[in-house]
Amino acid sequence: MDFYLFRPYKKRRVMHTQHQALRKCCGCIHLRVGSALACVIWVGLSLYFSIVSFQTYSPFYSHLSSSPLIVFGVANLLLAIVSLLALGALYLDLLDYIRTAQHAIIVCLFIVLVDGLINVILFIVQRDDYISWCTDIGSDGLQPAVGDTKIRTEDDFYNCSRTWEDELKFGLMAILMMIGFYVYWAMCFRSYRIKKAIILSSIIGAPVDHVAMPHRGGLPPHHHHHHHGPPPPGVPPPMMAGGGGAMPMHGMGPSGRNIIVLNNSKPSHKDSSKKVLPPPPYDS
Repeated sequence: MDFYLFRPYKKRRVMHTQHQALRKCCGCIHLRVGSALACVIWVGLSLYFSIVSFQTYSPFYSHLSSSPLIVFGVANLLLAIVSLLALGALYLDLLDYIRTAQHAIIVCLFIVLVDGLINVILFIVQRDDYISWCTDIGSDGLQPAVGDTKIRTEDDFYNCSRTWEDELKFGLMAILMMIGFYVYWAMCFRSYRIKKAIILSSIIGAPVDHVAMPHRGGLPPHHHHHHHGPPPPGVPPPMMAGGGGAMPMHGMGPSGRNIIVLNNSKPSHKDSSKKVLPPPPYDS
């Protein structure tokens, strides 16, 4: 068990992906540390969103109905709890815990991001309610100052339409940024899980977590069975059964098949008595 969060389990160079952004979090941070930082950010943001939503205030809009805010708060509270548990899984650095935490984070992120998009749609649909609320708030603050003077609100005196457009742009930009960052951090978390599974499979010599073992040289598996045609460069021709050397002859037989001659003759004493002469000395 590794009790140091900011130190890898073992310093092994494993090329588990060709994308530099997924080999290191943000291109320069170890995947375990980057996943832990992502969980800390999820905990902070989700707790803030849930607290504000439970107070019937939206973190992105000035006015929104209470029901969508409660749902958004519950979803963010669930994400905060799962992120705390994921921090514990990264601290223990056990593959089973990391895999479970990664699956739970993906589910919670999906709920939060989809609910955020639904809130954007509801804000667009409830434009008239926003304009009415904005007008009432503006008139309640201005009426004591003007007394009994009547103010025409048909011409958008309080500039509520422009405010609604600005808040819509801000809310849409915020949810798009959340989608981009949250999805990337979740991919980094998954990349660390795959990397750890590859390291464990290379240690125990068997596939772990449905991840194939890294290839240790030699021919790929599809070259060992039903190989037809000439061998790849640098690979000797296959030997025939029985221990004899197979020497393929150039040319075709009468039946149109290749002729293979097996040389099974025993070596003579004359051949074994021959000595190999040493090479001539090197003249400088």
